[in-house]
Amino acid sequence: MSSLDINFDTSATGPQNWGLFSSVDGFTSAIDTFTADVDGASHNLSIGDASYDTLTSSVEFSLVGHGASSGSGTTAFVGSGADIVLNGITLAIPEPSTYALIFRGLALGVVMLKRRITAFSS
Repeated sequence: MSSLDINFDTSATGPQNWGLFSSVDGFTSAIDTFTADVDGASHNLSIGDASYDTLTSSVEFSLVGHGASSGSGTTAFVGSGADIVLNGITLAIPEPSTYALIFRGLALGVVMLKRRITAFSS
């Protein structure tokens, strides 16, 4: 994972300071922080930590807002259909049965080659 794009709008009295946390470290420290724009904006949050490069299980993210000047402040996704986009590359990890199939194919190839060499030398 490399980044998280978030597109939302907050009111003038809504939460202005935001932090992105994850379950990788038990939600203890912010991965990235930003200040929200009152008129709505897209924010690109960096997830460049090496601990996200070799994940083998699911990860939960928590977006936490604070610093609202009123309890009636609001925050809402803009509704474009792409309000939260996680960017990065995932690699497929072969199942053990795939390795078994590859090994069988190689073993069969060796047997066929050995038969051919034996037949040729006779």
